[in-house]
Amino acid sequence: MNASSRLFFVILLSMIAPLAAAAQPTFQPGRGISMDQWVTWPATDTWGDRSIYNRFPEWMHFVDDGELIQLRRAGIDTIRLPIEPAFLMYNDDPERRGVIMAGIKVAIDRLIALDFKVIADLHTISRRESDAAGINDILANQTIFDNYRKTLAFLAGQLRHYYPGKLALEIINEPSLDCNDRQEQDEWQEAAERLFAAARGADPNRTLIVTGACWGSANGLAAMQPAAFDPNTIWTFHTYEPFAITHQGARWTGDLTAHLRDIPYPPYAAANQSVDAIINSNIRNIRENTSGTAARHAIGMVRGNLTDSTTPEKLEAYIREPFETAARWADAKGIAREAIFVGEFGMIGREWQSDLEIDPQWRVAYMRDIIAIAEDYGFSWSVWSFGGAFGLMQGFGGEPLNPTLIDEILPGPVN
Repeated sequence: MNASSRLFFVILLSMIAPLAAAAQPTFQPGRGISMDQWVTWPATDTWGDRSIYNRFPEWMHFVDDGELIQLRRAGIDTIRLPIEPAFLMYNDDPERRGVIMAGIKVAIDRLIALDFKVIADLHTISRRESDAAGINDILANQTIFDNYRKTLAFLAGQLRHYYPGKLALEIINEPSLDCNDRQEQDEWQEAAERLFAAARGADPNRTLIVTGACWGSANGLAAMQPAAFDPNTIWTFHTYEPFAITHQGARWTGDLTAHLRDIPYPPYAAANQSVDAIINSNIRNIRENTSGTAARHAIGMVRGNLTDSTTPEKLEAYIREPFETAARWADAKGIAREAIFVGEFGMIGREWQSDLEIDPQWRVAYMRDIIAIAEDYGFSWSVWSFGGAFGLMQGFGGEPLNPTLIDEILPGPVN
């Protein structure tokens, strides 16, 4: 190669390299955990009380630096920080919104100072209160959707000063539209594009995290068309399969899982009890506590989930399927595996004001399996959650778990 050719090659490479770098998100999540959204879940009629909103994010008052340092030493490098959008959308009181934003920034600053990357997660949920916006309200009502979009843009603008490599913004949590219904999928695609544009307009450099419909499932992700989104995007999905195991005893799902008990993980390894016996025991629980359509749905789920979990091979294929779905989609769309984020998984440990108490080793075994699969596919991940029903470090109200599970679920720090 002569001098002029070498010069041309160097110039060409210098032009291509920035383009290649720009094709990757500026924020790279790793091994993560979600903090609590609320600890005490205050009623909406208290949201105008400064003593309430001055404590948001509430976990800040229950978690000391020693616990956060324990996470970091265990190998957790990313904190997913749930932010209640209904809390920000509730009214137009600028003082109240300013206090809430100041608390969010204090939380982010604290986490970054302890060497965490942070995901600011606008954590939409189902809500039954008529005066607070839940995910179904946001997606069904254009006025509420516009309010949410403006709230997202406001949050993005407020966080614009943070270094892009240390903070990402998750634009919505678990949209509920049906990814198997073409019309609803088109509705979500359009809604996601509008939300993305609002956040991107407020902050051109922030990595934005985007999910599919079907409650943020892998099937929802696989129905997305990513060409409308720029390369500075992380794609996320959640998995809690087998749901009958991970949510047994959870009353917020209604009769679907509230009456399930004593389902081990893995179910085929239960001492002195067959999977069929576990199924039959739970069907009796369901029939004793509910009837009609609710009972049929719960019985169908527990039968299906546990029948697919009767051998190591069946169980692995079952829990691996969402990861395979996401990987096939990513590969087909030219999206790097590093741009796929398993934003939630976990297994319940206890329930509020209930005698439910799940064997910690069942939980450890489940989460270790999910982490191994995620890392096998090259996906980053965040476990749900620090405290509460699914807590690995705390229970409800800040009480510490003894032992904590974080050291047991992790295979060791990434080099």
